[in-house]
Amino acid sequence: MCNTVHIMLFYIYCLLKGGQRAFVLSCFLRERNHSMKTVIESILAAEQKANSLIEQAQTSLTQKKAEAEAEANRIIAEAKTQAAEVIHQSVEQAKKQAAEFLEAVQQEREKKHAVQFSQLEPVIEQAVKKAVHIVCTSVLDHPKS
Repeated sequence: MCNTVHIMLFYIYCLLKGGQRAFVLSCFLRERNHSMKTVIESILAAEQKANSLIEQAQTSLTQKKAEAEAEANRIIAEAKTQAAEVIHQSVEQAKKQAAEFLEAVQQEREKKHAVQFSQLEPVIEQAVKKAVHIVCTSVLDHPKS
């Protein structure tokens, strides 16, 4: 009961200012017949305990913040590594697809060239025969003197 009264007194004491604080203290002293020294000691003890709790909370908060930042940095680094791997795989897949496409185009072009050459081969052969015939005819028609 005494601790509860002291805590309530400290809380009220902290909320009030100047003369109001003195009034609360005097009321408490009259009401409970406590000595001023006991009241002040209990207030100071409560204040020290509150400061200690605040300091512990700040230390705990600082530690938790550092742990959270370390965990966040680890997660970010892991995500970057995974993203780099995905990008690398995508680039390799794109290179492979491009190489396959170029190979297919090259093969198609070679097939077309082979077909065109086979179609032109009789025409070329005919042209060569005509050229040979013209040369032979002109040589035979115009013998060198």
